[in-house]
Amino acid sequence: MGNNIRLVRLAALAAIGVISSISFSIGQVKEIVTLYSVSADTGADDHRASMADFVAWKMASTSFKDIAMYRTESCDVSAGDFQEKVQSYSVFGEFFEVVNVRPVIGRTLSQGEAFDDEKPAVVLSYELWKKAFDTDPAILGKTMSVDGARCLVVGVMPGSVNVPGQDRIWTIFSPRTFEGGGYDREFHVIARLQQGVTVDDAQKELTALDRKRHIKEPKYDSTWMARVELMKQL
Repeated sequence: MGNNIRLVRLAALAAIGVISSISFSIGQVKEIVTLYSVSADTGADDHRASMADFVAWKMASTSFKDIAMYRTESCDVSAGDFQEKVQSYSVFGEFFEVVNVRPVIGRTLSQGEAFDDEKPAVVLSYELWKKAFDTDPAILGKTMSVDGARCLVVGVMPGSVNVPGQDRIWTIFSPRTFEGGGYDREFHVIARLQQGVTVDDAQKELTALDRKRHIKEPKYDSTWMARVELMKQL
């Protein structure tokens, strides 16, 4: 009986194209860049940017097809008897469009959900799906507790996501719940270049934008300047 159940489960997974040999790579890496702020006075940086940086770059720049910000932190997740501490990617903007990845089941997260009062959505890594839900093909619509909040599972990422191997989740970042200052540099910002735009082109545009920001934004520290680099690892 146990073998029959296992065969049925494998058949269901195969039918929807979810076998662990799925490969993933960040499509057209030469088009994906990371944006961050660096101190013009000291050269100090931690490859991060502020929410104000992200908003300014997103609203005024024409170099990027898609742009997103995210931050990572550890969180406690549970589902039934399963409990584990995992890495959480809290994303905002066109994150999944930038990295050009599609879930093997379900969907990704949309920016509009950041302002939605419905039950928070969560996307699982393939490994976490296996551990917490035994690769249940009917995973969509089930719930998982994330730091005590009940979240609705809406998707599962491919089996290899080109990042350090550990269990992880993706949730939407809501600016409404952000407690930090808008100029605190605690986010990673990534973007996909427009066709025909080079890293140097994008750098020149952001440098020019920075020179204008101190006039429009009284709180903007003009000693910090934007940097654009090809993304090496997510």
